[in-house]
Amino acid sequence: MFESRIIDTPPRRRPWARTLEQRFAQVPMADQVRQVLLRYVGTRAAVLRPRSVESLVNDLLPFAEYLTDRHPNVT
Repeated sequence: MFESRIIDTPPRRRPWARTLEQRFAQVPMADQVRQVLLRYVGTRAAVLRPRSVESLVNDLLPFAEYLTDRHPNVT
């Protein structure tokens, strides 16, 4: 509603909502991989809707787990 200019105040982030950095920090992966994925999500977030960003993150986190488990030398 804020983005549609129906109300003047932006939505407040729920206290239990985690930032992208917090979500990526909980998954074991190489720091370089984490930085690249966070940068990628941040770039895509500029043109995607919040739910699409959420979907992207939900796809990337298992991929990062897979890389870490199966190919730990990938940085």
